[in-house]
Amino acid sequence: MIWATASGKGAPGATTLAVLLACCWPDRERTRVVIEADPEGGVLAARGHDSCGLTHEPGLLSLAAARDGSTAERLHQHAQALGDGVELVAGPPGRAQAEACLRALGPPAASAVSRAEVNVVVDCGRLHPSSPALPWAVAAERTLLVVRPRLDEIVALRPLAERLTAVGVALGLVCVGDGPFDPVEVAEEAGMPLLGVVPDDPAAAAAVTQRGLGDRRLRRTGLVRAVERLAATLASDATEASEATAPTIEPAGVHP
Repeated sequence: MIWATASGKGAPGATTLAVLLACCWPDRERTRVVIEADPEGGVLAARGHDSCGLTHEPGLLSLAAARDGSTAERLHQHAQALGDGVELVAGPPGRAQAEACLRALGPPAASAVSRAEVNVVVDCGRLHPSSPALPWAVAAERTLLVVRPRLDEIVALRPLAERLTAVGVALGLVCVGDGPFDPVEVAEEAGMPLLGVVPDDPAAAAAVTQRGLGDRRLRRTGLVRAVERLAATLASDATEASEATAPTIEPAGVHP
């Protein structure tokens, strides 16, 4: 199952939210993986190099080049431990390599991972209909469009939402901070459901992307608690949707 995070303009914290969602996901029976699919290039390996020993390889580049088995089967072979039981498929640092990897993987890889018995959060970076990360957003149960509710980030939100919805992306809005504009009004104007509001806490966000939730003090921050609630809601909605679409099996010997 895939969840995706993305942004429209600026850098509101889609990468941080991807890491936090994986760390806070309530289902611990399945492996949790973050895939850094930002076409601009990955940043998590650099941020976590000193604290977690992260590197750019193995990662998205080696995953795109591998040919043994399905993408879902290879996922763990090209991931690194991010902390708290979460694995990371790190994106290459350069734009050219990142775009080439995403185009090589394409829709088949995203579709295969979406059907795998693993919980995956994909950071799609700045998303638009021609982005090479689009297949991951389309394959996701929901793509969380992350925005700060201020004029420079929300002015073009509705047209972007309409374009992404038209190509099959199931969107929901996550606001970082609660002002100066009301997140509820922002979501209504953008034509998207408001999935959550998380605090704008740069210090906690930086700590999470550098070392996951290894520091237990981070778990007491408002940012982490807000994402825990968001993750619980998303997981519950996914379970209800799965149960609603499950086929009904008639008992043996009973005919309509």
